[in-house]
Amino acid sequence: MLTFSLFAQYPGDLDLSFNPGIGANDIVYTTAIQNDEKIIIGGAFTSYNGTTRNYIARLNSDGTLDSTFIVGTGANNSIFTTAIQSDGKIIIGGGFNSYNGTTINGIARLNTNGTLDSTFNIGGTGADNGIFTTAIQSDGKIIIGGDFSSYNGTTRNYIARLNSDGTLDSTFTVGTGTYNYVETTAIQSDGKIIIGGDFDTINGTAINRIARLNTNGTLDSTFTVGTGVNSSVLTTAIQNDGEIIIGGNFTTFNGTVLNHITRLNTDGTLDGTFIIGTGANNQVMTTAIQSNGKIIIGGDFTVYNGTLTTYIARLNTEGTLDSTFTVGTGGNFYITTTAIQSDGKIIIGGEFYNYNGTTRSHIARLYGLTPPCLPNTLSGTIYKGDTSATIDSGYVYLFRNNNTNTAMTLVDSVHFSTGGTYLFNSLDLSHTDTLLVLAVPDTSIHGYFPTYYGDTVRWIDAPPLIVTNCANNIDIHTRPVTTIPGNGTITGAAVRGTYQGAYRDKVHSPNDPLKGIHAHIIKRDASNLPVTFGIADNSGIFNIHNVPPGSYYLWVDIAGIPVDSLTLINDTIIILTNENINMDCIIADDMLIHRDSFPCMPTSIHSNDEGLKIKSIYPNPTTGALNIEYENPYTPIPLYPYTFSLHDLRGIEVFRSPVVATKPGINLVSLDISEVDAGFYFLEISNFKSRTGKVVARVVKME
Repeated sequence: MLTFSLFAQYPGDLDLSFNPGIGANDIVYTTAIQNDEKIIIGGAFTSYNGTTRNYIARLNSDGTLDSTFIVGTGANNSIFTTAIQSDGKIIIGGGFNSYNGTTINGIARLNTNGTLDSTFNIGGTGADNGIFTTAIQSDGKIIIGGDFSSYNGTTRNYIARLNSDGTLDSTFTVGTGTYNYVETTAIQSDGKIIIGGDFDTINGTAINRIARLNTNGTLDSTFTVGTGVNSSVLTTAIQNDGEIIIGGNFTTFNGTVLNHITRLNTDGTLDGTFIIGTGANNQVMTTAIQSNGKIIIGGDFTVYNGTLTTYIARLNTEGTLDSTFTVGTGGNFYITTTAIQSDGKIIIGGEFYNYNGTTRSHIARLYGLTPPCLPNTLSGTIYKGDTSATIDSGYVYLFRNNNTNTAMTLVDSVHFSTGGTYLFNSLDLSHTDTLLVLAVPDTSIHGYFPTYYGDTVRWIDAPPLIVTNCANNIDIHTRPVTTIPGNGTITGAAVRGTYQGAYRDKVHSPNDPLKGIHAHIIKRDASNLPVTFGIADNSGIFNIHNVPPGSYYLWVDIAGIPVDSLTLINDTIIILTNENINMDCIIADDMLIHRDSFPCMPTSIHSNDEGLKIKSIYPNPTTGALNIEYENPYTPIPLYPYTFSLHDLRGIEVFRSPVVATKPGINLVSLDISEVDAGFYFLEISNFKSRTGKVVARVVKME
């Protein structure tokens, strides 16, 4: 068995190639990604990975500090918002009133090297209080929102627009502005502006915490939110179709219960197709939309619609939780900012200092999209039935069909654990042979069959899989075991066998048990559905426990060998009362010739008529002499004689002994079967009283 240090990285996994060292020493409030994939971060921190950086820094794409970004003494207080212009210059906003020793209130623009851009808002006094949000229009003008009431000495309550040089844009006529702070802004493709916060009026018009402004700053009356939300909106994001994601502290929108997240139509009404269930259990502080339309949310929540997901989650386009975004234990404290790179990876920042058990201080990067195929790899996820829950421990086996009729070749096997994901790496996929992928949950995980890709428990039903380079999402939904309380146990072994009188295997003894095979039983009714199974241990013995009374078929599954117990003959159908039955399964090796089914049958069973019991049969295999030791617990008068006969797989009798007198207790009879052709046979016993035969064992005759 091979193991690998390289594993497929799935959405939500921590990107270990992004290594911030000891990271920021305090909360990261804002992140922005440059075209060169370098990352601007702002917040309440004063150092990054041990180097002084006051409230602002730039990281290289691998998470290390960019020493070419020269901020000097930086800002003198927290930075809450960052935005990158088309020319690469950086807008910063926050609670600061100086940058690298230069007085500048609430907002500044940095050159691409981190120095202060002295051409921005020349001679202006800036904002009189904190700026929480910035958004850059396509014409370079800048929307700002926050807790301020004036800009450059001119009254502007909580919302304003600046010209590209930082001066106030007097054409943006917001009137008396909002009545309380603006926390979030987003610009639509038509230039209209979504704003959210804790306000309840705009320019004297009642509107609760979410609104849309026209391009000139006036309230857009066509955006009809009704009574709006009942608490603050902290984040907004606009989809490609124009619909609007909002998140925050609210628990209702226009009278409808919606906990902390919802989606609005382009006219401001509630999108009823966005189904969040019970939503988040606490505030959503950041939202970001991926290229596939799925929605990243972060905040102070730990549960979404009843499912544990700590501080970060991904929603499907219809609002349900995306279970393929596997965050594990997630962050250990709230997440305030998210930003999506061009490659789909997700930058997160916040108050956390750990992500899924790995130390990450206030900044980390996650995988965001299903990874592209790595050459010569095959990967997927193992699920519990048809649910989104994963099997968290087990092995996946990969078989190859070598275009022969023998058992398929085991190519490799890998262990999978938490999250149910597996990866086969460095495969030779130059063949055009079909592959089989088999998931086997650990024996400690009860209730699910070993299952092949195609979601079937029998290899013969698995769809052909041809992989010429690589394959992702080869997912398996393991089949659930039927809950069947009972006391019966079926025990046995699968051994190599023969076909129609010709023993083919010259290497192994036909009594050598096959290890690791799966023995299944299926209900003997119209459904023919699998009921439960056992896996042969290292000695080749399988045990199927807790079987209730009933009539069943039994088959063993060995990838590549057709074994179908639906064609079992005579008493190879199991009729279980509450006793234990031993079964042996005889499997042909030479499948170039042998394509038919091979049955399982009892090695010993009580006669329902007389209670006769076989004690031993030896030697078996035999070249001629066959000794049968059996017990008769009764003392009938007169004594009923018995005969012993052999039948081939077609049920044709090939040998019958003379009448054998039977005494009470242990009996021994020796039969000469030297004239019988080599092959596999059923031994049947019958007596003159019942006139009916009973299959009691298998016999292998060798030349």
